[in-house]
Amino acid sequence: MDDVERQGEEEATIVQPLVYVVHRQADDALAEKIARGLHARGIECWYDGWEILGGDNFVAKMDDGLRRAHGGLILCTPSGVGEGSWSYEEFSALMGRVVDQRHRSQKPFLIPLESGNCPDMPQFLKIRSPLPASDAPEDLDRLAKHILRHCGLIDPETPPLGPLQLAQPPEEVTIELDRAADELTVRCDGMEHGSRLTEDDVNRLRDAVRVGGITRRTDSAASAAAHDRLRDVGRHLEALLGQEIALSLRTRLDLVARPGRANVVIRADDERALSLPWEALTLGDLPALGILARTTLVRAIPVTERRENISSPGPLRVLFAVAAPLDDLDHEEESRVILDAVEGLNRFGAAVGFAEDGATLDAIRAQLDSQPYHVLHISAHGGDGQLWLEDEDGGPLGATAHDLATVLLESAHPPPLVLLSACLTGASASSARDESTAETSATGADTPHMHFARDLIAAGVPAVIAMQHAVSDGYATKLAEHVYRELARSVDPVPAVALAEARRAVERERLTAAERGQQTRFPSPEFATPAAYGEANAPLTALFDGTRPGLPSTPRGEAIAIPGLAVRPVGYAVGRRELQRKIRRALAKSHGAVITGMGGVGKSTLATTVARSFQRKGWLVAVIVGEVSMATVGGAIHAALLEQPKNSNVLSSTGAKHCQELAEANQMSDQELLAKLRYLLRQEKILLILDNFETNQSGPNVAGEFKPELSIGLADQMRHLAIAAEAGAMLITCRYAVPELATYLEHVDADSPLTPVQTARFLWRLPALHALDDEPRKKLLQALGGHPRALEFANALLRDRTKAPNEHVNVAREIEAKINTLSKTRIEKLRRDITDPERAASEAARLAAEDVLLEALLSTVDPEHRRLLNAMAIFRRGVPVEAIVEVACAAGLSLDARAVDSALEALHDRTLVAMTGPMVRNSPDGGKAEYTETWLVHRWTASWLLAQTPPEASLHCAAADWWYRPKAIAWEDAFEALDHWMEAGAWVRVDQVGESMFHHLAQHGQSVAAVELARSIIARRPMGDAGSLRWRGMEIESSRAFESADRLIAMAKASIAEGAPPSDSGVDQSAQKEYATILSILGDLYRALGQGEQARQAYA
Repeated sequence: MDDVERQGEEEATIVQPLVYVVHRQADDALAEKIARGLHARGIECWYDGWEILGGDNFVAKMDDGLRRAHGGLILCTPSGVGEGSWSYEEFSALMGRVVDQRHRSQKPFLIPLESGNCPDMPQFLKIRSPLPASDAPEDLDRLAKHILRHCGLIDPETPPLGPLQLAQPPEEVTIELDRAADELTVRCDGMEHGSRLTEDDVNRLRDAVRVGGITRRTDSAASAAAHDRLRDVGRHLEALLGQEIALSLRTRLDLVARPGRANVVIRADDERALSLPWEALTLGDLPALGILARTTLVRAIPVTERRENISSPGPLRVLFAVAAPLDDLDHEEESRVILDAVEGLNRFGAAVGFAEDGATLDAIRAQLDSQPYHVLHISAHGGDGQLWLEDEDGGPLGATAHDLATVLLESAHPPPLVLLSACLTGASASSARDESTAETSATGADTPHMHFARDLIAAGVPAVIAMQHAVSDGYATKLAEHVYRELARSVDPVPAVALAEARRAVERERLTAAERGQQTRFPSPEFATPAAYGEANAPLTALFDGTRPGLPSTPRGEAIAIPGLAVRPVGYAVGRRELQRKIRRALAKSHGAVITGMGGVGKSTLATTVARSFQRKGWLVAVIVGEVSMATVGGAIHAALLEQPKNSNVLSSTGAKHCQELAEANQMSDQELLAKLRYLLRQEKILLILDNFETNQSGPNVAGEFKPELSIGLADQMRHLAIAAEAGAMLITCRYAVPELATYLEHVDADSPLTPVQTARFLWRLPALHALDDEPRKKLLQALGGHPRALEFANALLRDRTKAPNEHVNVAREIEAKINTLSKTRIEKLRRDITDPERAASEAARLAAEDVLLEALLSTVDPEHRRLLNAMAIFRRGVPVEAIVEVACAAGLSLDARAVDSALEALHDRTLVAMTGPMVRNSPDGGKAEYTETWLVHRWTASWLLAQTPPEASLHCAAADWWYRPKAIAWEDAFEALDHWMEAGAWVRVDQVGESMFHHLAQHGQSVAAVELARSIIARRPMGDAGSLRWRGMEIESSRAFESADRLIAMAKASIAEGAPPSDSGVDQSAQKEYATILSILGDLYRALGQGEQARQAYA
């Protein structure tokens, strides 16, 4: 078939319409009812329940249906569209056809069918008119009518056309400026005029526009004085144009003469002429150019190397970077200003992100690599050709336009607009230096000035909005509010146009307030301060095409994947700016840090974020979750090295050699391992992360309070590692303090909740919570107490339970009431453990919030998914889908890998499970099994689930069997298997595998690990039987390597007292034998001390 025939077939008139029905598995029943209703109305439907039979190649079947269908129906229900699922693949295929074939006379169509709140509605569907997802006859009639209209089988019901009114093209005005010495030449509309313009003239004009301290005065006289100066500047600029050019421009820009918009483009090679306040230009009796209606002013800058403009689809996405070096109070205030400016933008589908890892060049680059943004908004001090950003420790870092442009243009998603909310970024050389003297002297900078905005454009940034003078906070906030509103609601937003509309809107508000005698934070006219810049060839390019398929409003972005830790998006650690800095300083300048805090406060998130910053600086990051031994530390460092690209040179040649030798860590003694690990931490940039370290702690309860402590052997080993960490560092996350390491590692408390400003930033990631009306949201946030986990739970719950109009308010009130009730009962209990009453109240609110929200959130989960979640909760480390399938089967669930995948998506969407990065395991055939994703129930959630519904022993046995694979077992996997067998009470298996592991450790001189293993088994095993006594004897024997004789004797006596078998004749003889062995050990200990009498009593 040739192209002409094929085109003819594709454009042929539709005789029998065929629609493809896309739905999630949970919506099978509704989808079939709709399909049956359409069939009854003569419309054929491709519904998978009818088309795919057992044994079919379902992918081929779907592909055939998608190819033949004339359009698609997408069920958008609380089950979601299912990003990453098969239903999303079907939607993507249909979306591709709609976009690719949109120019055909017979276009494919896509109709969203809505029922309730769809949690992951793609932007491509949000901009399309939905119909009800209903099998009611009237709804099916309406749906059938729309399908037939799309297929051209019935005529549209449209009224007669009225008179045609064509939109007028904009008036295009170009003003060219040439300046040589003190002579300025102006060219416009084929005319030319020369006039004198000295440096003193330029400075005088700029000084007249600069309102400076007047912005803080609110009296009318000061405002009037500023207005008069601007008018004088406008007349002076008009004189520079010459009478003929000024009259021509006056005629062309007159609002009565022109029905449409006008674009005024200023071009100049001389930066002093370019930076004149042309926004203040007045032409006759017209208002100043900067506030003239339907008029846009932009400065066009030649580029040295034009880059291809890569347009991202809408809606608007803004990244804010707030630089407040060494001053978190400034940072909070600047953030508050920004949040005021973007309030309500979520109604337009806009998304706002913050450079939470700090306003450093690296952090900005990481955010732009992770996901696309249309605007980078930098709030910072500026002057003398630099922006004062931050270094990783929060200190000031001067960045030139070249520095910033390099970071932006080399990122994965260069932003098309940079908005510089910083003084003097649009100023020229000497004027900027004059105004920035105070700032320059304060920072010690003495670099040559450059026109910052101009140089960004010249380097390839498509558009810049910058300030030509100091700007008041009130004006900056109000201007940004209107700029972003214009950008968000426009179909094809142009930065210079948005700025022009914003200037006029702010000036209208200022004048209205003045007429009414009202106070404002921007009493003086400052419209000549902000300026728009664009590249010379296309100074008025739109940021995006709003008609294109859009981005999701809250995309996941690039994840930080540190093997072993929960996967987090870049910049996820909201409100932890100072904590991150404190931790980084401790890691860089001392031996390391311990992050402490209750479960769910974000300790692992902090560790992940900090680890990522160290990875970017070329450090090797090794992670251990849970139990620690020298062998597991060695294995983790070796595994981290294997993750590095070949020839990465992350370690020195000697360090790499030592690290390679750690492949045999399980065969080395503690002394050998400790020597290699101390060398590596002393000489190499290795960050050793010990997550969930509290699993290594035990200790007594004193006056009802837990006193954590490490075993003597492990404490000694950890001290050696901490002391050795000179080039390297240690980072520990732990529920409790680690007193044994307090001398060497700085303790950082992460329990503090988010401040109101930090909470407001976090809300931009939580659309359901953000969408609440002001009053119910304010009350709910107060009840939640600023704790990130509780906020995430509340967002998921609101999203899943708000199906009817205004129901979200009722849900919010219900949550608030339950939290307040439960926190009152919790606080009395917490006050016994926490002496500070404010902290006790905060903890009570947090725990109550998480309890209430988790219970409510679980009630929205599909019952089968809830059972799967309960089964998954037994895993302490992230596992792949195949392991989850194993425990699901043990729990009586008939789920294959595809069904488990779908369930995990739903649970992850509700923040109940987390991805934990890739995993590599040995295979029995000698190969490697690689998993790109592993999953874990959040620890606090898992603890709650296990307490509510203790798992059956069969689940733990299934998990243990997955972890334990002979001939391919890794040491850390064996520990996991052993833990599951202990939970299941499978003591015969525990003894078989545990004793083999113990003897291996003891044989290779890993006495501390052997003792830790024995103690973990003794602590959970029933006392008095032969196995319990045998483990106690093994513990004492191995403890001889590091415990004192007195301590060993005390251990033996305790074992004898606790484990003495009954004296009746029916006792297990093997238990008696093990008991006698301990007595013999005690005798040997006494004899070694020369205490013969005690030895004889023990032997007897």
